Amino acid sequence: MRASVMTLAAFAMSIGVAQARAPWPDECKLHRVATFEMTDRGTVFTIPVTINGADKNFMVDTGGYATSIGADTAKAMGMALRSIKFNKIIDAGGKTATQYAVADSFKLGALEARNFELMVDNAGTAGVLDGTLAPDLLRNFDVEFDFTAHTMNLFRPHGCDGKA
Repeated sequence: MRASVMTLAAFAMSIGVAQARAPWPDECKLHRVATFEMTDRGTVFTIPVTINGADKNFMVDTGGYATSIGADTAKAMGMALRSIKFNKIIDAGGKTATQYAVADSFKLGALEARNFELMVDNAGTAGVLDGTLAPDLLRNFDVEFDFTAHTMNLFRPHGCDGKA
């Protein structure tokens, strides 16, 4: 028993020595870009976004394909709905996306995209969800969900293999 305790202590010390010799490079440290409050809506979490100056609630959809806006929300905002041509997008439930809308301004906190295309979702979630935030946008960041603190953090990605 004593030998295993000493071996464990020696191992712990060797880890500390290795970390002391090789400081974490600045380019490999996490750099937070934004933090968003997540609201628990029972079965989904939403975060605030701003579309053309209007505050909206978007569900975080890590398994989705394209960031979308609800048809009711787009129509209420006076956004023109355009036909999707040359592509066929079918969701997991078998529904085919047929329209998209273009937001003059799409803000995720202080991050802003101009002329941002949003697929139009006809799921009929008006009053609860205004749209979904999907991997087409989230893939640009390292994403952390802190369900205890009800926050979603976006970090600048880095190419430090084995250091994250």
